[in-house]
Amino acid sequence: MIGNEPWGYYDASTYHAITKGFIEGIDEYYLNDPTNKIKLLTAAFQANRVENTTPANSSDNSSWKDYMNTRVCSDIRNKLVGINLHPYSNDILDMGTYHKQRLLAYPEQTYLVGTTVKAQSKFLAIRNAWKWLQANPMQKQDIYVSEYGWDSDTEGVVCGEPIKKDAMGVGFETQAIYTIRSLLMMSRYGVTKATWYQAFDDKGVANCPFAHFGGGIWKNRFDANPTNTKYIFKAFDKFIQKAGNLKFHYALRMGGQ
Repeated sequence: MIGNEPWGYYDASTYHAITKGFIEGIDEYYLNDPTNKIKLLTAAFQANRVENTTPANSSDNSSWKDYMNTRVCSDIRNKLVGINLHPYSNDILDMGTYHKQRLLAYPEQTYLVGTTVKAQSKFLAIRNAWKWLQANPMQKQDIYVSEYGWDSDTEGVVCGEPIKKDAMGVGFETQAIYTIRSLLMMSRYGVTKATWYQAFDDKGVANCPFAHFGGGIWKNRFDANPTNTKYIFKAFDKFIQKAGNLKFHYALRMGGQ
């Protein structure tokens, strides 16, 4: 993966140069041997929202410089095995509450016009990425999700900054239920591999992050044992046992999505 979330570059040429340099370094090291085992993947981008002209990483979410059609230049796409996404559960439009509510929406949630709900699940946007990939093929037509997840309620979270002090999460059971549903959605939308973020809850950590405080499969980073796991761990374990070797074939019935 060439970068993680390099959304701070106002000019896309910066990421282009980094990507090209990385690829050239790999080719030089392996003497352009096509049989080398290195698989290159983009950083996390999206295909459902174009960039505007405001500064990168401003308070306006739509200004984040993460549009893959701009950031992933065409002349290196044949060197990459696919695209990479971070489809967290919702995309809050009201930035005043973004940091407190971003991990609350259920995976199938759509934007409800005329209501107080200002979220749309980013999992639905995987479809846009899939369409973009078909129009801009890589070495393989693969979609990777290198981060996703929900914050659960957890004890001992102390967040000092005003925008963080009321950080919110879903219940332990809801976290597990949403995750299984999101896994099925990702399978439906052609995701090759998905990685949950993160391993441990961040409770009690200085400078508590705006998200992921309850995003672990273990409650405590200092006590990673089977008796300290959350429902999410058990849900993953059971799901992999029952469906780990299965692939999505077709949908018998679909709703409005």
